[in-house]
Amino acid sequence: MIAGKRPGSVKDMHRMLRQANLRNWPLARIMTVVRFALVGAASSVAYAVIMMVSASYFGLAPWVSSVVAYLSAMIINFPLQRNFTFISTGDVRREGLKYLGVHLANLLVSVAIVHLIVDVLQWPVLVSVIAVVVVVPLIQFLILETWVFKPST
Repeated sequence: MIAGKRPGSVKDMHRMLRQANLRNWPLARIMTVVRFALVGAASSVAYAVIMMVSASYFGLAPWVSSVVAYLSAMIINFPLQRNFTFISTGDVRREGLKYLGVHLANLLVSVAIVHLIVDVLQWPVLVSVIAVVVVVPLIQFLILETWVFKPST
C-alpha cells in the first residue's frame, strides 16, 4: 500500500505501483528487469521445449520449429509483460499492435539466427536455441520499455 490507500481496481493498483516506481527509480528499474526476466524465462523455456520437440521428435525443419515455438510462447507473453512487467495502463489495442510488430521483427531475427547457425554453419539446433533465447530478449526489453509500454508523461 502507498500512503495508506488500498487499490480498488487493477487500474488503481497499476497507478499506485507506477507512483511507487517513480519515487524509488533505481529499485523500480531493477524490479522491472527482474519481472521481465521472470516472464522471459517462462517464455524461453516454452520456446526451447517446443522447438526441440517439434524439430527432434516431429521432424519439422528447424526454421519451422522456431516459428511454431516462437508464436506459442508469444501468446502468454503479452498479457504478462503488459500487466506484470511494465504495469501499463495504456490503450491495450495500440500496445497490442506495437507488440505484434516487435514480435514479428523478433520472429524474423529468430529465424535468421536459426538459419545461420543450423543451415549455414551446420551447428546443432541446441546452439541456435541458446542464441535465440539470449539475443532476442535483450533487444525486446529495450523496445518494449521505450516504445510499446512507454508510460505517458
